[in-house]
Amino acid sequence: MQSVARILVPSRLRRTARDRIDARYVTKPEHRQDIRNAREDARKDIRKSREDIRKSQEDIRNLRQEVQALRQEAETERRRQDAEAQQAQQEIQALRRDLVALRDEVNRLRQMTTTVNKANDVAVRGQRLAEQTAEALDHVLQNEVRVWQAIDGLSAQTAVTEISR
Repeated sequence: MQSVARILVPSRLRRTARDRIDARYVTKPEHRQDIRNAREDARKDIRKSREDIRKSQEDIRNLRQEVQALRQEAETERRRQDAEAQQAQQEIQALRRDLVALRDEVNRLRQMTTTVNKANDVAVRGQRLAEQTAEALDHVLQNEVRVWQAIDGLSAQTAVTEISR
């Protein structure tokens, strides 16, 4: 018998108590194996992280290429719209010139109809036809003016849209 903390304890009981206390602790070989396992797990995690980083970098490259392609497409679309707007402006100016010429022609026709000799039956019919033509042409011109006012409104809206970019 040996005394533990000044108490006499039988060896069997002492051995049983020591075995229980030792069972709660990890042995050196188990501890080493745990360290090896932890290292291996860490290596696997690092490999996976590196693979994820590579995939992310590839995704970033792909996204950059897509962004660049979209920018080029947007620039091409802007240029196309600018060209269309310029062409529309030229057409509008040409139509305005034609409208002025047609109005002058209407005024000339109106003046001519007032000076026609009313005594002659043929002249009276000609005057009536000229006036009807002038009125019809005036209605056509008024409708054209409305159409071009609408076109001007639309072109102003597109100009505002282009300025807002």
